[in-house]
Amino acid sequence: MKKNKSFKDFADWYNLAKETNFNESILPKRIKLVPESLLSKYIHIDDDFDKQKSFTNSDEVPHELANLPTGIYPTKYGYYSVSNRNKCVILKRKSNFIFKVTRNVISSSIKFDVEKLHKIEFQTLLDGKLTKPLIMAADELTKPENIMEKLKTTGIHFSCLTADELKSVLYIEYKICKRSLNVFENPAIAQINNKSYWLYNNACYDIKENKLIEAEKDSSLKQGVLKIDSQIEIALNPPKGMKVPNLPNRELLDLKNPKYKYLQETAEFYKDYFKDKPDSINILAASLIRNTLEVYKNSIEPFMIIGNAIMSPFVDVVYEQLKAYPVSYGHGEARSGKSNILELIANLFGYNASFISGGNDTSKNVMHNMEHYNKTPLLYAEVESNIKRQFAENIKAFYDRTPRKIMKGYGQEQDLKAINATIHFTSNDLLPNNEQTMTRLIFSEFKQDNFDFKKAIPFNVIRDNLIGLILPEILFYLNNPEYIKKLIDLNDKKIEIIDKKSKTLSIDTRSRKNLAVAMTGIDLLFNVANLNKEKCSNDIQQMQENLVEYLAHYAEVTETKDHFLTFMEILTEMFRQSKLNTNQDYIFNSKGLAIYLNSIMPSFRQTLKSTCELGEYIPKIAEIKNSAKKYGCSYEVVNFKGKSQRALVIPYTVSGIDYISSVISARNEEINRAGEVI
Repeated sequence: MKKNKSFKDFADWYNLAKETNFNESILPKRIKLVPESLLSKYIHIDDDFDKQKSFTNSDEVPHELANLPTGIYPTKYGYYSVSNRNKCVILKRKSNFIFKVTRNVISSSIKFDVEKLHKIEFQTLLDGKLTKPLIMAADELTKPENIMEKLKTTGIHFSCLTADELKSVLYIEYKICKRSLNVFENPAIAQINNKSYWLYNNACYDIKENKLIEAEKDSSLKQGVLKIDSQIEIALNPPKGMKVPNLPNRELLDLKNPKYKYLQETAEFYKDYFKDKPDSINILAASLIRNTLEVYKNSIEPFMIIGNAIMSPFVDVVYEQLKAYPVSYGHGEARSGKSNILELIANLFGYNASFISGGNDTSKNVMHNMEHYNKTPLLYAEVESNIKRQFAENIKAFYDRTPRKIMKGYGQEQDLKAINATIHFTSNDLLPNNEQTMTRLIFSEFKQDNFDFKKAIPFNVIRDNLIGLILPEILFYLNNPEYIKKLIDLNDKKIEIIDKKSKTLSIDTRSRKNLAVAMTGIDLLFNVANLNKEKCSNDIQQMQENLVEYLAHYAEVTETKDHFLTFMEILTEMFRQSKLNTNQDYIFNSKGLAIYLNSIMPSFRQTLKSTCELGEYIPKIAEIKNSAKKYGCSYEVVNFKGKSQRALVIPYTVSGIDYISSVISARNEEINRAGEVI
């Protein structure tokens, strides 16, 4: 045996055995041969493509390449095919590169569940160097013409691989790869391996582990990638035009920074009211509470909208209890601080003022946004145009979270579009004025006198740069949904107790539960601030005392007129103005006064608008009929001038019928007198 001989691989051992006529097995049983070791001395960088090299192979004189099963093998010069037929081993060069599959890319779009589209990220080893990564769908990768077109951007690649050979080599590489990249279209909650993550563009929050993971640069996506562990990575890649949230830099939260002196002042202001020694996040949350109280003169209204928005990540828990999610509606004068609250909420969730929508959005686009922004509050600064015209219908869909159904075509199944986000409106007008809409809203009234914009200015830099750091602390409560349910129940009972103590309050069950959701959001904010609501400063105490006044005003605003009484009031006025024709619009029969509603409704609407306050709600026929049942009215077929029509029959016992009868009689007497001959 030659001394000092170096052995790099199996080929060196094999050649030594041949040189020394060593006939016994030098390999342990079941050893896995490295194909490139056997192929290395038969391949060259200048081999022609798809041109065969033949080597004699027989039972008497077996060729060493016969140890390799027929197939495609990667080498330093590219892929080579090996086949054994007609007592020959045939070797062909198939490419000047080999594939390296680096990650399984899972594209996810959240609707009701995560819908997955799998792609493959790969590189090529070309002339001994790795090219830049590419991402392609699996079906595209198996088509030689597609992949060669894509590879043009990374270098000069030559290939004679057939579609089947391409599938074979890619599948082998795919099996070896254990890494996965989960690319989500939707911000906020993402589920991976039964764990929940809250996604930002530049970070994610591991809810279970209470841990922030910052993004690292990734050459394939040209954006940040979040490394969950050695094998799992996450990226947020929304469709064009969609906003993405960003988590503020935690290192910016420096209490000693003169730029944020308001934080130091807050720590001193509330020093006697923290439950225990506060950390920087506690003080940041406390500064939000303090500034909102200062700016809005200790009123609770802005906190109700903030609290309802804070509960957006808990929409599943809320829906489980309410089978709905309340819609925020802040109304009031211009320059009363409504937009300021929306901007605060946007920053809290990692967005900026550009996330707030104007008033000219369409209902269809609002629904599309609700599908995309998962468990995120959508903010609308005004209610105009399309949304305003269909406000009642929109609110019902938003509140009940009814999935949209879109028919593709005859005989095809419908697509279900999810409603994941929550909705928060502000408006200069008090638009909703029917019971079905009002009881789905959380009202908050804003007044110019209650808004001091000068006191908001010192907080703006904190709001814009830091306030988003509070959200992960709130998200941690997703680990304890039972605690959230308990808080909602406690707040519901709290409102019920206040309601019973007052002789004037009368808040319906649905509204009470809606308010309990918003109050639970306020509780979470105080929890993060580490402030004691029982032993609290004067401003917080005043805000809590204002709850009773707020509930009284809420009950007043949501109180709706009885639709039938409104109808009777306007109907009487129509008879006074002689707008109705006997035997055509109405008729008296044995049961009472029969009104043909379809006939009189245009005139009814016109009379109501001219006699009532601006913005008065106009009841629909169905609402009038439904309300009339309480007064013993029926809906029957009645004969009008020989035609049978379904009409509302109002019994003579109903208050007001006698007066209407007297108005008609008086008018008939005047007509008769006018026709007398003197």
